Amino acid sequence: MIMEPATQVHVAATTILALTSTLSLGELVRRALRVEVESLLALVTLDCSLGSLALMLVSLALSIPRAFTSEAVTAVTLASLCSALYLSRRELRELVTRIVASFKSRLTILMVVVIFLSWLLRFAPAIGLYAPPGDDPKMHATLVKLIVDNRGVVGNWGELTPWTTSSRIAYPLGFHCIVAYIQLLSWGFLNPATAVLLVTQFYNFMIVLAIYTLALMLFERRSVALAAASMMGLASQSPLLFFWWGGNAQLAADFMFLSIIPLLAFNLVGSGGVKGASWLRGVAASLLLGGAVGLISYVNVLSTASIIIAVVILVATRLLKYRHNVKWRFIAAFAAAFIAVFVICNIPSFMSISDPDKMQFTDYFCTLWWSYDITLSVDQLLSPSCLSYVYNTLMAILNYSGLIVVMGLIGFSLGLSNEKDKLTTLVLALWVVVLLLLNMNGPNGPYFVKFPGWYVFVPGRMLHYCSYAFTVMSGYATAELYRALSSRSDRGGEAFLAIMCVLIAICLVNNSNFLYTTREDSPILSADIEAFAWIQANTDRESLFLVSDCDAGQWIPVFTGRPVVPMFVNFQSEPMVNMSYWREMCVMQKLHVGEIHEALIKGNLKPEVIDLLRHYGVDYIYVGSKSIYDRMCFNVTALKSSDYFKLVYSRDGVSIFEVVRA
Repeated sequence: MIMEPATQVHVAATTILALTSTLSLGELVRRALRVEVESLLALVTLDCSLGSLALMLVSLALSIPRAFTSEAVTAVTLASLCSALYLSRRELRELVTRIVASFKSRLTILMVVVIFLSWLLRFAPAIGLYAPPGDDPKMHATLVKLIVDNRGVVGNWGELTPWTTSSRIAYPLGFHCIVAYIQLLSWGFLNPATAVLLVTQFYNFMIVLAIYTLALMLFERRSVALAAASMMGLASQSPLLFFWWGGNAQLAADFMFLSIIPLLAFNLVGSGGVKGASWLRGVAASLLLGGAVGLISYVNVLSTASIIIAVVILVATRLLKYRHNVKWRFIAAFAAAFIAVFVICNIPSFMSISDPDKMQFTDYFCTLWWSYDITLSVDQLLSPSCLSYVYNTLMAILNYSGLIVVMGLIGFSLGLSNEKDKLTTLVLALWVVVLLLLNMNGPNGPYFVKFPGWYVFVPGRMLHYCSYAFTVMSGYATAELYRALSSRSDRGGEAFLAIMCVLIAICLVNNSNFLYTTREDSPILSADIEAFAWIQANTDRESLFLVSDCDAGQWIPVFTGRPVVPMFVNFQSEPMVNMSYWREMCVMQKLHVGEIHEALIKGNLKPEVIDLLRHYGVDYIYVGSKSIYDRMCFNVTALKSSDYFKLVYSRDGVSIFEVVRA
């Protein structure tokens, strides 16, 4: 495996490979659906979204004969690219003419600038990193490596979990299929860590185009779409802040869902998105769309659950507005396909939570986690004893940027007072209300109702989804205020535009500083890479490493293939995580430290602790060169002075101890 930090070439390669593979497959899927899109950016966005779903299906299909290899994905990509180019040969000539003509518009030039700056803002901080900051990418990169090494999707963790027989994978693998596809398409140029880092940033960038498309569909004005894209791409910290901690699969699912909403709305109610199609073809298209939306849950269930709320509200309100054009057969076909595919995609998760012991732990863990997560509570906002918590909550809301919050509120006010846009504004307002109600449901909120599936709706993440609605409405407010001021005087409109550009530029600088600061929370340094090389050369593949979440240790499976304990996994769903494993071995510092880690951090190496290490089969202990998030690492001095451990590697701050057998 190539163990080098991400470079400009890696960024360019990832962008090109991701766009080529998704757009070519997406073009074929869209043509099969006979969907026509006028806006070029909306076309690119929809094709990329449909192509991402197609990549998952191709990956799963190639997994059946264990043929998910570089040769196979290259052949699929070339075939789809040639087919798409052939089918689009006439449109391509017109497309060039349209692009050249569009640059006569100031809106087009501004959009190009926004796209470039949004892309640069997301990818520039990734250059020079061996791995992403945060915890989530550890699990995602490990799963990508498993898929690549096994030439297809796998159902269990295999040799990476030698301490347990409950090694089944419950987490949905859609995102990992996409990343593995792009990694294989690079023929080893990207390693799993770099691939997860850059593909995540690719989808973070594509959300900007998704917001453009969504705003254009909702308000049918390019000025609103451009302003909304500018806010999302340059001013908003959500989802930029995901770079700091993870949420990798969630971002990919968010992009796909936001991109496909316009197609959903008009296929189920309205023109149908299928020009001149028979009712049978309309039903078939609805079945395909329902299946596509259900398939997004194979990328991330949280995203699907949160955004499907907006789809339900959108379709319901459009039903009220277009009662004469209700296509009940389309809605029924869509719902049936969505439910069927959703259930099939989440069978592993359903199997996990059906176990009473696992369900009990999930209830315990989520209650504990939510107690530390951000909850917007009226009681807390009014309580003087919770001022620090309130401050953190308000800061989380302002992570969308104060500019977007203020402009979004103005946008909601203007939209509700405009008869033409009232219904659309009401849809987004209702979505925000539902998300805030879900956000307040928790141990720290004014109520805590454990309805079926309650643990999916994580507080804090609901605030993140509010940001999408606020961003669209901030774009609406910007466009409407500019139009109103320009109608009074040209200078008024230009002055307002200049002020907004300055404010967005300030947010851009702040966001850039934020991202470059969070780079420091990537735990892998060159010293760790050298240690990983030593591990590969001097230890058996079955050697089990005890690691902490404070350093690079949990990245060992990705770079060396050696198992570690504890792995960072989804604690809610993975069967391996039960109460005893959580109590003895798991570590999520600031939330929980297991017995073994607490002893090794404090240097309290009692015989009972050594017995636990031997019970789990630990062969080595890894202490990395860098600590992140102010977390506490193992006590190296105590380990060196103990007869239970032998120092076998010490260089540039990295220490590796072998556990001495009795």
